Amino acid sequence: MRGIAATLVVLLHASISKGFAGHPPLGGLASFGYSGVDIFFVLSGFIISYVHHRDLGHPRLIGPYLYKRVARVYPFYWIVLAATFLERGVTPGSIPPADLFRSITLVHGPGLFVGIAWTLQYEVLFYALFALAVLHRNLGRSVLLAWFGISAVLLATNGHENSAFGGVFGRFNLEFFFGVVAAQSLLRWRIGRPRLLFLVGVALFASLAAADVLHVLPTSARETYRLGFGLAALLVVLGLSAWELKAGIRVPRALLLAGNASYAIYLTHVKTISLIGRAAPWVTQLRPSVAFAVLSAAGVGAGIGVHLLVEAPLQRWLRRRGPVRTAPAT
Repeated sequence: MRGIAATLVVLLHASISKGFAGHPPLGGLASFGYSGVDIFFVLSGFIISYVHHRDLGHPRLIGPYLYKRVARVYPFYWIVLAATFLERGVTPGSIPPADLFRSITLVHGPGLFVGIAWTLQYEVLFYALFALAVLHRNLGRSVLLAWFGISAVLLATNGHENSAFGGVFGRFNLEFFFGVVAAQSLLRWRIGRPRLLFLVGVALFASLAAADVLHVLPTSARETYRLGFGLAALLVVLGLSAWELKAGIRVPRALLLAGNASYAIYLTHVKTISLIGRAAPWVTQLRPSVAFAVLSAAGVGAGIGVHLLVEAPLQRWLRRRGPVRTAPAT
C-alpha cells in the first residue's frame, strides 16, 4: 500500500508538470493522486499503533521508540535537503533562520526548503504525541484523543485546515486516528469477512476518485470529502491486515520493492520530474499521454534507484547501531 500511495502522488505531480501548460494529460485522470497522502497518514497511524501497542506505559522503551522514528525519517531526509541546497546553489546562511530551523527539524510551519516534506511535519508531530503514551499510557492517550478531537471540531466548524494554528490541528490528524482505529480493531476483535471489508474500501476509494476526475464534487469541499479517502484507506488496511493474518497474502515482488522504496520515491520524484523537464524538454513535447508515462516511470524508477543505492544501506547501518529493544513485561 505504501508503494501504491507513493505512485499515486508521482502520477499527480507528473500530470501537472509545467510542460503540459496547465492541461493535464489523459483528461486529468490522475487528479486524485493527492489521495496517496491520505493513504500514507492512515498507514502511519495503523503501523505505529499496531507495532508499538505493547510499549504503551513503559518509559524504558522510549529510547528505542524515538531512535527508530528519528532514524526512519531524518537521516535520508537530511541527505535530500543537502542535495537540494547544492542543486539550487544556496547555503544555509542565505535562508531565513526560522525557515532553516523548520527545514531541518520538520517542526510545523511554512517555509520548508523541500516543499514535499510538509507531510513529514504531520508525521513527526504524531510520533511525538504517541511518545507521550509510551512514557505514560493514560496521559498519552488523553493528549492524542484531545488532539484528534480538537482537529475534528475545527474541521466541522471551519471546513478546512485551521491556519491559525499552523495546521497543528489540521484534518490530516483524523487520518492518523483512522489508522489507530484500524490497528485497535485488529488487535481487539476478530474481523469477519475481511475480503468484503477490503472490497468495500476499494469501492469507496474508486467512487471518490471518479467523483474527483469528473468534477462531481465542488472544489471548495475537497478538504472535507478527502476524509472519505482516509475512511476508504481505513477499510482497506483493516481488511487486508485481517485477511493476511487469516489466510496469508502473496504480494508481488514489484509491489514489495515499491513499498520499501516509497519514502525515497516520495521525497525525490518532484526533483526527478523537474530535472527531466529542464535537461530533456523534448520529453514534454511528446504526445501528452506518452510524456506523462515517461515522467511517471522516471519518478518511480529514480526513487527506487535512490532507495537501493542510498536509503536501504543507510537504514541497515542505522539499525545495526540502534539501541537494543527489550520486550515489556506482560
